[in-house]
Amino acid sequence: MRAARRGWVALLPLLEESVAALPGSEPWRGAVLGRGEALAGALRRGDRALAVSAAAALAGLGEGSTPAGDDYAMGAFHALWATDLPARRWAAALAAAAAPRTTIGSAAWLRAAADGAVGERWRELLGALAGGEIRAVRAATRRVRALGHTSGAFSLRGFHAVASP
Repeated sequence: MRAARRGWVALLPLLEESVAALPGSEPWRGAVLGRGEALAGALRRGDRALAVSAAAALAGLGEGSTPAGDDYAMGAFHALWATDLPARRWAAALAAAAAPRTTIGSAAWLRAAADGAVGERWRELLGALAGGEIRAVRAATRRVRALGHTSGAFSLRGFHAVASP
């Protein structure tokens, strides 16, 4: 996927546009973004210990049955698989660190994402990115963004943070 990634990196600003304004309230929204950036930065730098610690700190943070922190982590896991970053081999350890700190349902989603599983809307978005068609990426991004109250927006934010060079 690394070679394919070069083609779709130019499309990542389309995702950034869709998460410029995030749902939810303060102070947890800011806390999710801060802890999420710690996770994304650790993954991009290849710092396993910091990534595991950041995943645990992010888990369970926010509102809903899948808290926004979990959604961010899920997007980050999708990015690990889409970009084939070396940190992908830590995905199971990241999910294991996060799972005890969140809801049962969200923990299951995190474990599945760490194994490379994606839902239909995410599959569509990843396919659109690989295809390089701007209109398809925009449409798929809107569909992912529409997931739940915070799930789509924060998962897109996590994906963007990890996938961006």
